[in-house]
This record gives sequence, structure tokens and C-alpha cells, in this order.
Amino acid sequence: MGLAALCIVIFHEWQPVAGAVPVVGIFESFGKKIGFFGVDIFFMLSGLGLTYAIRKGGLLSFYWRRIKRLLIPVLAVGLLRFFMEDWTLTRLWQDLSGYSFYTKDIYAFLWFVPAICILYLLFPFYYKLFERAGDKIAFTTGALALWFWISLLGVIRYDAYGFTNRIPIFLIGILIGWMTQHKTVVFKKSTWGCLGFLLVFGLYLSYLVGVKGAYLIVPASNCFLPPLLLAVSVSFLFAKLLDRISATRIGKGIIRFFSFFGLFSLEFYCLQEWLGSLLIPTLQGRMSVIWVNLLTLSAITVASFALYLIQKYFWQAAEWGLKKCRR
Repeated sequence: MGLAALCIVIFHEWQPVAGAVPVVGIFESFGKKIGFFGVDIFFMLSGLGLTYAIRKGGLLSFYWRRIKRLLIPVLAVGLLRFFMEDWTLTRLWQDLSGYSFYTKDIYAFLWFVPAICILYLLFPFYYKLFERAGDKIAFTTGALALWFWISLLGVIRYDAYGFTNRIPIFLIGILIGWMTQHKTVVFKKSTWGCLGFLLVFGLYLSYLVGVKGAYLIVPASNCFLPPLLLAVSVSFLFAKLLDRISATRIGKGIIRFFSFFGLFSLEFYCLQEWLGSLLIPTLQGRMSVIWVNLLTLSAITVASFALYLIQKYFWQAAEWGLKKCRR
């Protein structure tokens, strides 16, 4: 989650520092261009995590836990922008409720939140069918085939493909979650070799779509197959790398670093683009690009961590108050 959050902030906010350096500048530019695959990691890990969350309590408890995690960060950012950008009450309501997402443009306001809310809502019903299926891989393949057929019908608003093209990685995350719980996959050298191939192939497709403008299978191709392959391969390979170095002092430090950002990845996502739009134009021209990047990242990190603490202690206080009232 920490890696995904940092990839997204690089995509949105990173100002190139090595543009004039041969080779290095090309890699930096390409890395920034494909950084949005961090969103696909979010979707995959959300699908995986829900297979565990659904086992804790009833359906209402499942939905309430999802709402609790989203409510404070989204509401806080919406209110901040309402007061600082002179939003109307109508816009505030439309953006916070997801009305703008459904009727105007999915990118109107924190698009990942209403998108994942739809998947949260539908997950328990999908998972009930999934669990009843004898062959989970065949069932997932059928669900992906249905998604593919609907995607090609041309009934989806074009900007909405930015969301619907992420449904496959969410469904794959559910399958991975089930496999993880039931220990149906043994990671062998061949498995890691396949993941390495998916990484290389994903990077190649990202180059074709993002740099060469190729069209792959469905509209908004850059939001489907390339980031899907990167999300699956990078997640497992990165986890394996951290596992291999976890016994070393440097490895422990790296794990703490990414775990720290993973702790408040939602708040990080909610604040990064807005804060970046305020800070970067102010800092540019006054200092070097490296300092612009460092100060922007630092400010987003501090603000996001503070928002995480606010939502954490708010719910702790609310639960304490409820217990007092019940007595």
C-alpha cells in the first residue's frame, strides 16, 4: 500500500529532475508516466483484503467498517476545498455524494472513493456466488468475460472506463485472496519466473500505450492491461524482495519506510493532488526542482499523517462515548 501511494504521488506531483541526463531522464519520465498503476495495486489489494474482512461479523458490520475508514478523510478534504476554493454547497454535495462521479466526470473529486464504494457494495453478493462456484478460476474467467463483453458494447461513458477498466484487477484480487486463505498456490521458481515475465511484458505494453499511443482491446487502454500486469507482478515481486532483505538492518529500514506510508495511504491519496496543486506553483522558480519535490512530498506526508491521526482518534473517542452512553 505504501509503494502504491508513492507511485501515485510520483505520477501526479513529481517534477522531473533528470530530463537532460541521457538514459536516466528517459527512465524517470517513463516511471512518472506509468506511476498511476499504484491505483491498480489499491484495487487488487482491496479485493484481496475484502475476502478476509467479509469473515468478520455480519453484512452491516462489513459495510460500517468500510464507511468508517472512508468518511473522515473524504469529508475533511471536501470541506477544506469548499472553504478554500469557494465551492458552492451544490458542488460540495455533488462531489461528496458521488453524484458528479456518476453523472458528469469520474475525475471530478477523488474518483477512487466512489469507485471503490461501488465495489464494496457489490462485493458480498459477488463473493457469495464466487464461494459457491466449484472452480474459482473458471468463475473469475467468466466474470472477466462478462466485463469484456459489456466494455465492448459502447454503452459506457468514455471517462468511466478509467474506473470500469480496473474491475478486472479487483476481481483478480478476490481470487488471489481466496487462494491465499486456502493455500492453493505454491510459489516455485517457475512462479517467480512468470511474475518476472509479467513485469517485463507489462512495462512493454505500458510503453506501447503510454508512449506510442497504441490501442489495446478496450477504450482507455492505458487503464487496463498494462497497469493490471504491473500491479500483480510488482506487488508479489516487491513483497518477495522485502522478505529477502527483512533480516538486514537496511531491509528493516526499507520495510518501516513503506509500512509508514501504507498506514495512511488513503489520506495520502485524498490530499496529494490538491496539496500538490497549491504547493508546486508556489515553490517553482524559488528553489531547485529537487527541493520542490522534497518539500511537496514532506508537506503531503505530514498533512496526510495528521489526517490519519484525526480520523483514528475521532472514532476511538466516538466508540468511548457510545460505551459511556450504554452504561
